[in-house]
Amino acid sequence: MRLSILLLSSFIIPLAQAAPPVLPSGLSPKKSAPALPAGLNSSPSLPSGLGSPSLPSGLNTSPSLPSGLNQTTVNNVENNEEDNNEPFINVTGFWDLRAGVRTQTDPYEKLLSLAETRLQIALQKDIGPVAINITTDLLYDVRTDNSHNIALDKGKGWLDLREANIAFSPLEFMDVKIGRQILTWGTGDLVFINDLFPKDWQAFFTGRDLKYLKAPSDVIKTSFFSDYANLDFIFIPWFDADRGITGDKISYYNPMSQSLAGSNAIVNPERPYTEEYAMRLYKNIGVNELALYGYHGFWKSPFGFNPATGRNRYPVMRSMGASLRRPVGAGIMNIEVGYNDSYEKGSANNPFTPNSEARFLIGYEQEVFKNFSIGLQYYIEWMQEYQQHVASLQAIGASPIKK
Repeated sequence: MRLSILLLSSFIIPLAQAAPPVLPSGLSPKKSAPALPAGLNSSPSLPSGLGSPSLPSGLNTSPSLPSGLNQTTVNNVENNEEDNNEPFINVTGFWDLRAGVRTQTDPYEKLLSLAETRLQIALQKDIGPVAINITTDLLYDVRTDNSHNIALDKGKGWLDLREANIAFSPLEFMDVKIGRQILTWGTGDLVFINDLFPKDWQAFFTGRDLKYLKAPSDVIKTSFFSDYANLDFIFIPWFDADRGITGDKISYYNPMSQSLAGSNAIVNPERPYTEEYAMRLYKNIGVNELALYGYHGFWKSPFGFNPATGRNRYPVMRSMGASLRRPVGAGIMNIEVGYNDSYEKGSANNPFTPNSEARFLIGYEQEVFKNFSIGLQYYIEWMQEYQQHVASLQAIGASPIKK
């Protein structure tokens, strides 16, 4: 809103009746400039036809505003019209219907691999410097008997809350985002080394849209920016696990029974309820995108087993890694490495705890022609203390993982 204020001040000073005093000699007013000869003016006249055109009688160069309106009022109306063009809240969404049928008989699963419909509604609103985001899916799954029971941490029930967060910038060099959000980083294509945020493997293998592979996390994310490097630090107040294969929709291999299992042996792992931490330090140097990663928490899938309770569990794990991404020829090359440290005491000799692993990925992607790209990836997992792993499994009569 613009506000114009015009102050008019007039001062009336009475004049004395007496004549003004006579100035001293030499200080009398200057004489006026001598008159120019007849026919000469101080400024030359424009040639014929270049003068200012005269408007017909009754027309002015600028129209007058209607009675009761001034320029400030007009400006306010224009600004209000611009504000009214913006919706009070931004609403987007879609409706999705999916179904799938198994081509082979599975003794532990239903014939339908997928039969669901979902409506996603996304709300976004900016209130001053704060952005509010809410995205939720309303879901009906024909295959699930308990679809009315909501479990947001496992993605079960008729409501799946994808996002519910607020974002703001308390400082010029700092961004903060608090609440449920989708997190991802790293360079792999469906191969995750340093991206240790939860994944929804059930959604991936049952044929949902690819974006549902990334499960949401409840976190506090802070980002710091500088000329030297940028830093993302993420605090996860309680453990966010993968939405993994548990047997309720997809069969799996049970290493304890050394056989295929599914609905006859639903996996219900013990979940830790404690915090996790993740960080990424990244910077562009020329055409190179460099990043360092760190994580302190747990294995995201229940690779451990508790023989006392007969349930799977999530062993503690910390990770560090790095990545490089740069153009090579007509395409983009990426290299990523990571080390998952399974640091529980005696983990190398414990058959119920995963060994530490070193992981390596190299990839290359190039656009062959418009909107068509080809990518290649080579991925290695190197288990540490493999001989101890073999000996510990043989001690309980289990088969070791082959090299």
